[in-house]
Amino acid sequence: MAMKAIKINAENVDALASKYLVEKDDYLDVLPFGMWLVTDFGNEETFDVVADALFQTTFTNNGPIENGFVAIEYASA
Repeated sequence: MAMKAIKINAENVDALASKYLVEKDDYLDVLPFGMWLVTDFGNEETFDVVADALFQTTFTNNGPIENGFVAIEYASA
């Protein structure tokens, strides 16, 4: 399964909220700065948000793609 992720910050939160239909009042709860938004390629409806430490141990970062996202895959055990 091809996946992508982006680290949430002040510069990209508006675009992410618009793309994933997050209400402005919910930004801080749903898209907290410093967390990673993780989703499947082509998925515009659902996503997970994970802390940096969990992201680093769970996923392998395969490098940048577009719009600030990176391609990821589950890290091998």
